[in-house]
Order: sequence, then structure tokens, then C-alpha cells
Amino acid sequence: VPYGSAAGSGYRQYFPQEPQHAIVDDPPAPEAAPAKKPKTWVLVLLFVILLAAVCSVMVLLALSENKDGGTTELSETPAGDSVSVNISVEHRDVADKSDYADEGTGLFTIPGAVKYVMPSIVSVYGYTETTVISNVTASGIIMSEDGYIITNAHVVEDLTRVTVRLSDEREFEAKIVGYDKNTDLAVLKIKADDLVPAVLGSTEDLRQGDTVISIGNSSGFNNTVTTGCVSYIDRDVNSYTGYPVKCIQTDAALNAGVSGGALIDCYGRVVGITTSKYAADSSDRIGFAISIDFAAPVLEDIIEKGYVTGRPRIGIMYTFISPENANEYDLRPGLLIREISKDCDIANTELKVDDIITEIDGKVINTEDVLKQIQSSHKPGDKVKAKVFRKGTFDEEGSREFEIEFTFDEFKE
Repeated sequence: VPYGSAAGSGYRQYFPQEPQHAIVDDPPAPEAAPAKKPKTWVLVLLFVILLAAVCSVMVLLALSENKDGGTTELSETPAGDSVSVNISVEHRDVADKSDYADEGTGLFTIPGAVKYVMPSIVSVYGYTETTVISNVTASGIIMSEDGYIITNAHVVEDLTRVTVRLSDEREFEAKIVGYDKNTDLAVLKIKADDLVPAVLGSTEDLRQGDTVISIGNSSGFNNTVTTGCVSYIDRDVNSYTGYPVKCIQTDAALNAGVSGGALIDCYGRVVGITTSKYAADSSDRIGFAISIDFAAPVLEDIIEKGYVTGRPRIGIMYTFISPENANEYDLRPGLLIREISKDCDIANTELKVDDIITEIDGKVINTEDVLKQIQSSHKPGDKVKAKVFRKGTFDEEGSREFEIEFTFDEFKE
């Protein structure tokens, strides 16, 4: 049956019916002597041998899956189990006091800060189903002793296999725990001993002009260090899906491959997650790192819930009607409704397919960015009002505008 065919369309084989009474031309052959039945002890022996063979195979498989070598496959976290990840890592003792510029305050020299953070930085290599050699090269940050690693969503979203290389050259298979394309954040996990998690800082401790350091797998050259300053704190930058993300702007060189790497301050704290994808193509030395204050709750949600909590969902599929298209087709700018989710509150309103939502919460929807701004400023459970335009069947005289009220649901993907 061709794949995807409707149920019940399979082939059926037909056999001619046997005659009710077979015609016998020749005399029947003499009956053969009945076969001897095997003794019971023989059957028991065969069963024991078979059982022993099966057990041996299972033991061998278990041993092969857990053999040493650093590529142990990770099991999934059972649904419903809570996961606790300590991302508030305390500073480690520093043996070489010459790494400090000021030991009293904990301020490192630039080489001292790099030396302190380097064990927490990994190189990420990605593979697809059609590749044997990695076709994605990126970076990551160890965030916990039990193997959780931060990187970017655009790094892992199309991959079927990921490996990471630590700064001490050990390599491990990594599981993609989850990722969020809107914030461009992802979490990997490896099973390894003696991991050194990074100390996370905060943009509240940064000043414009402070020295910052980028560490990552720059253009395939692992453990590459570049330096610069904080050009701007908490810059709103759209992710590759158009979602607003809080970033640190820096003039430190951020080349391809640093995505998922660390932007650190001179106290050895990770303050941002670098991404080459946000670098300005037309300008020199303008790069961005996702603020760790913005990233931390997203990363915790990915690990503990599998999705980012608190993100509002309207519950519609739509086509955006621009002001230009609206004038051409005698419509209104806004969201032309294509589908309404029955499990969302908006399905309980007067809204129908082919209606156009022109305003939400008093904001005119003349660009798609307006909708993203509205959603980012609300949370699930918020009630909002919206204006709707419904075009008449044949002419403008049958058209009308009305208002609906609905509650944002929670997006859980």
C-alpha cells in the first residue's frame, strides 16, 4: 500500500475455493508411521539454553552502553519529575594570586579572568542525518556540575546529533534538552566527571565602558579570546524570529562560531551569551550577547518544564494584512484570521475565520512587530479587548466593526 493512503485501501489476495469433495484418481498412499514425540527433559534443556542465550545478549548490550569512553547516552527525564539546577555557582579559590588585579575585590587581570573561566567553555559540533563530518561549529557554557550546557537555539534546531569538546580536550555526546527559538537559547546535557560550571553575573554590575571578554569557538578556532568594552547595556535586539531580546552590545570581535559562547567581566563572571547571528553586517565591531539576567529564567524553564512559562498565546493562525494591501483590496490592516484554536479563550468570542483583528489593547496593528510587542507586554491570564473588522459578502455596506474581549492563554511549546 502506498505510504499515506487512506485506511482500508490495502491489497487483498483472493484464492480459488477448494472443491467440496476432491476427486481421487489413484488409491490413497499408505499412512506414515506416527512421529515420536520428544522427551520432556529435552524440551526443558532447549528452553534453558535459549533463556541463557537471551540473558547473555542483554548483559552484553548493557555493558556496551555503559562502557568507558565519555560518550554515554543520556536517558530522558521522566515526565512530571521536577528538575533542580543550581545556576548560582559560587566563586572558586584561585591558587595563583598573580591572576588578580585586586585580590580584595576579586578583580582579575584579563589573563586571570580568561584562565578562571576557560574550563567552563566548550566547543559545540553539530551533525545532521546526512553528514558524517560536523557541519555546525559553535560554542557553549557549562552551567552546572551535572552537565547542563548553555548555547543558542539557532545552533541546534536542525541537528540530529551534537558533540561537545571541553577545554581539556575531552569529547562527549550531548543530548539536546530543549531550545526556545524566540529567545535564541538552548540547553544541552552531557554526562561527565570533573565539570567546572561558570559563575554567572548580572548586567546590574556592569557600567557602560567596562572591559568585557569573549571566549568561544571563533571560526572553528576553539578557546579564542577577544576583548572589548560594554558599548551599551540592555539593548533591545530582535532575535532571528523577531522576538525582542535584552542584549549587551559590545565592540569585542564576535565571529562565526562564537554563538553560545561567553561574554565575561573582569571578575570572571558570565554576563552574556554571545551570538554572531545578531552582529551588524554593515558596521564594524558591533556585536551582541544575550543578557544573562534575561536568559537565566528561560534556561531554567527549558530544563524544568520543557517550554518557557509565562508566554501568552492568543490562539489564532493569521495572515498579516499590510496598510498597502488593505487599500488595494478594500480591507483593514491587521490580522486576517485563518484558524482559531478551540482550546483557547478567544474561541468563545464572536471572532470568525476571515475576520480581521485591527487593534489589541488599544494598539493599532499596522505591523507584525506591534503584535509581538503586545504579547511580550502581557502574561497568560491577562484580559484584553480587541477591535475586529468583518467585511460584507458583496460590498462595503455589509461590513461592520465590533469589539471582543478575550484572555491570553499560555503557550507551551
